[in-house]
Amino acid sequence: MRVSTIALALFALSPLCLAAPVVQRGFFDNIGTKLQNATLGGIAKTIGQSIANPQLTVARITVAKNLGDVSKDLETINSQANANGNTGVTGLVDTARGGITSAQQGVDNIGQSLISGTTPSKTDQKNVAVGIKTARDAINQMAAAITTADSVLSGDISQAQKDATELQQGGQGVLAASGVTLADLGLPDDFAN
Repeated sequence: MRVSTIALALFALSPLCLAAPVVQRGFFDNIGTKLQNATLGGIAKTIGQSIANPQLTVARITVAKNLGDVSKDLETINSQANANGNTGVTGLVDTARGGITSAQQGVDNIGQSLISGTTPSKTDQKNVAVGIKTARDAINQMAAAITTADSVLSGDISQAQKDATELQQGGQGVLAASGVTLADLGLPDDFAN
């Protein structure tokens, strides 16, 4: 088997990572539970979709990666904010965590739908979009909430903003590559702004 064939196979299987929670767990934790509803047809359809629509696959990977990155960023921000008494920032961290948790739950449900051969629900897709926006909006307010100057905290927030922007772009990429609009999810066209 050629290296390019192996690389393509791994790339094609990447949508399965969407069934794996990123927050506080690894991909291989409880793998049997995650795949319990998987069907051969669902997995084959997902792999076929990944090959036929590489933009969708890249966008899904971007979402999965950046959900984990933002979650880690929030832990770092929370620790640094607590160390310096920036309680306004810690409150926003809690809000952002809620958004990431909601988005991750939606991604988990979508991943389970894909590997079981069913169509992901608009509700789960909307929960991902709303969760991402909630997290991004909270992160974007953090710099203004700093009450005790802290260059490390400011740098951590800048990194979280970068990762949250990439997460949002990945989410928009999934919708675009799937032919789904914000209006299809019951959200206003300017929702992503």
